[in-house]
Amino acid sequence: MLYKSFNPYYLLGSAALLTCALGAFGCSSKVIVGENGLDALISITDDTSTDNCVAGGLKIENGLDINKNGVLDKEEIEPANTRYLCNGVSGAAGEQGTSGQNVLVNTATFAPGDEGENCLMAGGIKIESGFDTNSDGVLEAEEIIAENTMYICHGSQGEQGNSGTSASIKTTPEPIGPNCANGGVMVEILLNGEAMTDETTYICNGNQGLQGEQGIAGHNMLIKTTQFAAGAEGSNCSEGGGV
Repeated sequence: MLYKSFNPYYLLGSAALLTCALGAFGCSSKVIVGENGLDALISITDDTSTDNCVAGGLKIENGLDINKNGVLDKEEIEPANTRYLCNGVSGAAGEQGTSGQNVLVNTATFAPGDEGENCLMAGGIKIESGFDTNSDGVLEAEEIIAENTMYICHGSQGEQGNSGTSASIKTTPEPIGPNCANGGVMVEILLNGEAMTDETTYICNGNQGLQGEQGIAGHNMLIKTTQFAAGAEGSNCSEGGGV
């Protein structure tokens, strides 16, 4: 941060010229004006070292703008005029505070009339809270903060709705026609026994498949019969027979 100071010598020279011009002091008609003085510059920067300020602070430097560039260059600084504004040192840590108390919350469902005029229509939920002063993890009656108690009421039962519509499905064979080229089944949805025509669908039979190839001709079966006498065929037909 850089600050430019005001040159008082320039103001004094200007005042003297004005006075002489008015003849107040009987000045000579010949006036000699001196050269303008050099501007004084001030630079303020953060000082993070602990050599001059234990907790850091600001370093203030100043000097004349010898090269008139408006910048306080290093060689223009007057070391003897450098000052430091130090931050205060952090104080000692305070004592440990007392541990806070836990907040406990209880909720309970109640019927109409159980909590006075609260939720008379349909009952609801009672919410109680308070600090666990004895640290037992249970919200005791004496720990409850009454003004924080809340009630959330159940909604009242709605009016009885109209009876629902009875729905059923009816299936009827569908002959060959515009709805099914090979016949099929007509499926109707009935409401209270009345068909909903816009919901009627058809499940149609598929087209007849192509004729299969001719099968191989089968062999003819021949039968031969022979008469035999009793005992000729072992235990078969003890009185004889035919085979």
